[in-house]
Amino acid sequence: VLMMIKKKCAFIFNTGTDKLLHSTIEEYVKLLRRMKLGEDLLVRNLGWIDNMAEVLTGSDMVFGKAGPNFLFDVVACHRPMVAITHIGGQEDGNVEIIKEKGLGWVKEKPGQAADFLLEYLDNPKYFQHKFRKNIRKEAKNNQKTMGKVWGRLKKELNLN
Repeated sequence: VLMMIKKKCAFIFNTGTDKLLHSTIEEYVKLLRRMKLGEDLLVRNLGWIDNMAEVLTGSDMVFGKAGPNFLFDVVACHRPMVAITHIGGQEDGNVEIIKEKGLGWVKEKPGQAADFLLEYLDNPKYFQHKFRKNIRKEAKNNQKTMGKVWGRLKKELNLN
């Protein structure tokens, strides 16, 4: 899909410790450059990211796996998420949270994420603002969670 993009934009890939995926993305970027496609694209393949909050805060939209930690990182940074995959049975609830709480979109079927990206690039402000209130509300609720958990632990362990 990057070959179809005609606007200036940047993409950051977080491949974690997956060396095969990291090298695949590197080869794709080289191919784009050799074909002189995507000349207005800035692509960074970061692999493992230690400063996730900084990277997410610098992003307009986040595409990724609907894992619990990643989802809550994205919400904490007030960004909309496009879930492109999840571990069935284990992360189904995260997909439901995204849908029910209006934290972003779920685009897991073949071609959906690519189509959505092209739609997004045609009207980024609309998509950036669509779930803004919901995301801020959820981020605020999540900030209160630690206090609630600590209060419950103190009560259950008779630490009052």
